[in-house]
Parts: sequence; structure tokens; C-alpha cells
Amino acid sequence: MSHSIDTLAVAAAAKQQQQQLHQQQQPHQHHHQQQQQQEVAFQHHQHQKQTIVTGQHHQQAQQQQQQQQQQQHQPQQQAAIKHVKRPMNAFMVWSRGQRRKMAQENPKMHNSEISRRLGTRWKELAEKDKRPFIDEAKRLRTQHIEEHPDYKYRPRRKPKLMVTASSTAVAAAAAAAAARRRRLKRGQQPNGGR
Repeated sequence: MSHSIDTLAVAAAAKQQQQQLHQQQQPHQHHHQQQQQQEVAFQHHQHQKQTIVTGQHHQQAQQQQQQQQQQQHQPQQQAAIKHVKRPMNAFMVWSRGQRRKMAQENPKMHNSEISRRLGTRWKELAEKDKRPFIDEAKRLRTQHIEEHPDYKYRPRRKPKLMVTASSTAVAAAAAAAAARRRRLKRGQQPNGGR
């Protein structure tokens, strides 16, 4: 029995020591837990502030972008509204359908080649074959005048290219080379017969 009492006494003493140790550690652990909770709360608060600021910046950026897009589109829309196309002439009326047909028959043909061939065909057409297209062009012109009474054709002039010293030198070299080729063709010597 004394053995079991000793075991119980040792167990009780161990338990008491454990409780004392736990009580000693508890304030330290409690303080550490409080620090962790405060740090988590601080980080959460910082994240919320950053999210709010980022959200505000994002909204401001979106508003600025929308305003810029609106400003960019306004001149284009105004220009599109102001620009009135010329009425089609007889060739344009005729070539509209012919161009589509020729492009379908020759899908690899370049548009400039199609235009050249259409121009040749139009010139070859007899007056009686052109008449319906001429009449349609007159009708379109009359309609255009009624819809746009103040319209005046104002062609856009292409800007003249500036002549530079290098382009002049290139042109002179090309002219000299052409002259040399002509002389060679005629059987003359390259240096002008000297």
C-alpha cells in the first residue's frame, strides 16, 4: 500500500509542478497570442486600406481612360458626320458589281490589276451598254444634291514630297545609269566614245 501511496504522492507532486509551470508559462503564452492577434489585425487593416486606395486609384484610372476614349471618338465622329462622299459616277456604278464578280473569279488578283482591267473594259463598252449606268449616275447625283444642298467637292491635296539632296543624288545616278545603258545599246563605248 505504501507503494501505491508513494506513486500517488509522486503523481500529485508532478501534477502540481505541471500546474505551476503552466501558470508560469500562461502569462507568457497569453502575451504572445495577444501580439499575434494584434499583428494579424494590423495586417488586415493595412490590407483593407490598400484595397480601398487601390480601388479608388482603379476607379480614377477607369474614369480617366473613359474620358480619353470619349475625347478621341468625338473628333472622329464629328469628322465622319461632316464628311460627305461624292456621288458615284457611271463607271463607279458599273464597276461596283463587276469588281465583285472579277474578284470572285480571280481571288489572287491584286486590286490594282482588277481596277486596270475594269477601266479597259469600260472604255471598250458601247454607248448603249453604258447608258443604264449613266442614267443611274445622274439619278444618284440629283439625289445627292437634294440631300446635301450645301455640298461642295473639296479634294484633299496630297502633301508635296520635300526634295532632299540624297533624293536628288539618287535621281541623278539613275539618269546617268539610264544614259549609259542607252549608249551601250547603240554600240557606243561606256565613256561617251572616248
